[in-house]
Amino acid sequence: LSGGYPEVYAKELSQNKSMIESIKHALLSNMPCIAECGGFIYLHESIISEDENEYNFVGAIKGKCHKTTKLKRFGYIEAKALKNTVLCDKNEILKAHEFHYYESDNDGQDFFIQKPGNKNQWITGYGNKNQYFGFPHIFLYGNIKAAFRFAEAVRDFEL
Repeated sequence: LSGGYPEVYAKELSQNKSMIESIKHALLSNMPCIAECGGFIYLHESIISEDENEYNFVGAIKGKCHKTTKLKRFGYIEAKALKNTVLCDKNEILKAHEFHYYESDNDGQDFFIQKPGNKNQWITGYGNKNQYFGFPHIFLYGNIKAAFRFAEAVRDFEL
């Protein structure tokens, strides 16, 4: 579930119940998945749109997302895994990029983020043996092992 702007189609996405149930079932079955930025937003229980309406989304992540008054995170980052995940082992580094106006009230605790060249750091994202969810867009070419690990998880998955 790649980045994008689910907030633009929040009403339509919330009304597509068959897609929501299909995605929820796949994730609960531990289907390998990478959900970044807009995909991460879509996995939350709900979103509060710019017009202050709340729309229900997938619900794989407890909590909601809301628009902020300005760009929250922007630029290149390094994400250090705080545990073993589908993309990397604990303490391995992933290169990534963030760019979003929305925030989550349940951002995750599985990656330590550092902006190269300054002291900005935070904890974010979810990872397990088959899934990665978070605002950061992972640059898989920056750690090619991560791409191979995800491909192996897909290959080995049985529904």
